[in-house]
Amino acid sequence: MAIGASRWRLIRQMLAEAVLLGSAGAIAGLLAANWTVKSLVAALSTKELSVQLDAVLDARVFVFAAALLAITVLLCGLIPAIAATRGDLTSNLKVAGGNAPHAVSRSRLGSLLLGAQISISAIVLIAAGLLIHSLFNLETYNLGFDADHVLAVALTGKGASKALYDQLSDRAKYLPGVKAAAYSVMLPLQGDVLGINVTVPGYMPGSAAETHAYLNEVSPGYFRAMRIPLLAGRDFTPQDAAVQVPRVVIISRLMAQHYFAGKDAVGQEIKIGGSSRPPLRIIGVVADSVYFGVREKTSDVFYIPYGRTTLHTSLILRASGNPRALTSAATDLIRSLDRSVKIESIQTMRHTLNDSLHEDRLIGFLCGVFAALALALTCVGIYGVLSFQVACRTNEIGIRMALGAHRCDILSLILLRGMRILTAGLAIGIVGALAITRVMAHMLFGLSPSDLLTYSAVVLVLLLAALAALYLPARRAMKVDPMVALRYE
Repeated sequence: MAIGASRWRLIRQMLAEAVLLGSAGAIAGLLAANWTVKSLVAALSTKELSVQLDAVLDARVFVFAAALLAITVLLCGLIPAIAATRGDLTSNLKVAGGNAPHAVSRSRLGSLLLGAQISISAIVLIAAGLLIHSLFNLETYNLGFDADHVLAVALTGKGASKALYDQLSDRAKYLPGVKAAAYSVMLPLQGDVLGINVTVPGYMPGSAAETHAYLNEVSPGYFRAMRIPLLAGRDFTPQDAAVQVPRVVIISRLMAQHYFAGKDAVGQEIKIGGSSRPPLRIIGVVADSVYFGVREKTSDVFYIPYGRTTLHTSLILRASGNPRALTSAATDLIRSLDRSVKIESIQTMRHTLNDSLHEDRLIGFLCGVFAALALALTCVGIYGVLSFQVACRTNEIGIRMALGAHRCDILSLILLRGMRILTAGLAIGIVGALAITRVMAHMLFGLSPSDLLTYSAVVLVLLLAALAALYLPARRAMKVDPMVALRYE
């Protein structure tokens, strides 16, 4: 400007630089997006569950990228260019370049923007940490049964009978690779369980809901095939299943605590349905199993021997290895006994579990990716702002070193500057996260939105990342030559 350049000429030059840098970033972003979508689908898909995403780089994507480019250039190019060309030319020329008023102003603005970026990154990281922690709780939750190495064959057909299922189960035990075989009307995690009211002598319910339980009809050996622990009493026997009207029942641990708290449930009696039906004697207590999904509250469940023919029954095979390897042998066995029985589906219990957790895994994975990006951008921001501030304070650093300051003093000066920004940003981010994460409480499992472990882990990660980002600017400040820095004074 001192040699005749107009303000508009300088703004155009800086705006052209911003457009060039922004365009390069937009093109790189589009290319990265195309690769990321393919990698994302590959990462989320499994052998049993394929993820389909209709994501292509069409005209809408390019328009959106162009809009982002325009906003970025306006905020990060035009506004700073206008600010840089404003002010008293004479006073700016009198002060050394690094200490010019606009440079100091940019340094302060950079610190404010960096603090805001750290705050937003802390919120994103905390939200992602809570969801990942919640996913870990879901993955490690005790389902009450062992979902690994189990193949479930859903059968239906008017010609199916208990005798056929008994024969099928007995023969399936001798198939190569089968460790146990059984059948049942319902399976865990499928949610299609019959609800019925129960009556327990001597128990006074407070409401109708307290007497509601879920019924499953199973064959002898079902608990062994599903590896549902037997906590007390005994399992069903073929003699229990031979009678037309069930006389015995096995109840879940939760149901035992509900009706017989402090007493031994084995040997007690319950009635199901109307009071005119004969009571059932409890012969065993088993662990609680998840029937309605991992997130759903565990309910009272009781089991009776399979006695009635239903349209839908599942054959359960526990394999010694990969349960999928039993598919062909199980299909051949069923067709050899009765071709009128229709195989509705054949899938592993692990697939059923994975399917029920797929949405949580997808959210956790995506949040982890975005949290990693936020952390990377924060590191870049810390490095950029601190590097600029070191450049602006080169003369000051040179004077300090000429007056006797040691390298460790300069290191502390830069680190403290960065840590003050980081601490302020973290404090604001934690407060914001405590408020914002309340809305995602329904998405969490086994922890609260203010989980101390998650918050501590995020703070530790941000501190370590910040120290790594601060290292290069601090190292550059320590290498400042006092003679070179003072030469322009």
